[in-house]
Amino acid sequence: MLGLGGLGHLGVQYAAAMGFETVGIARGAEKADFAKRLGAHHYVDSTSGTPVAEALQSLGGAKVVLATAGHSEAITATVEGLAPRGELVVIGADTEPLGISPVQLLMSGRVVRGHPSGTAKDVEDTMAFSALHGIRPMTESVPLAQADEAYRKMLEGRARFRMVLTTG
Repeated sequence: MLGLGGLGHLGVQYAAAMGFETVGIARGAEKADFAKRLGAHHYVDSTSGTPVAEALQSLGGAKVVLATAGHSEAITATVEGLAPRGELVVIGADTEPLGISPVQLLMSGRVVRGHPSGTAKDVEDTMAFSALHGIRPMTESVPLAQADEAYRKMLEGRARFRMVLTTG
């Protein structure tokens, strides 16, 4: 799981609940304990000096990297960490292109795909799975009067999880 923010913190919980050996990837050693609390079996600090791909390969290579972080350079850094026939699923949006060469895909049969938001049925299934496994999103509540400030915080990438506007 690349990114432990608004989508990533949920992704780690879902993957762990499904029984997958889960790796959290984020910036900073201080997020290691957080990743473990979410259910990650391993944590990779992308700022540690060890390339992310090398860290993933030392764990046997990733079968899937779910890239929730909206940062093309960070997403690109995971490609060589994929196992043969591994899959990179990009759901974090960025306007910069990914720096992936055809050779990185061809020689190991790797796949890169994007995934849009789910259908109403996907949302229903996700909610049911969340309820069954006690998975809850982490949110930051802000009064409706501060909606503009919350929106700017989100656009600037300073929102830690999900911004929720309250009226009471």
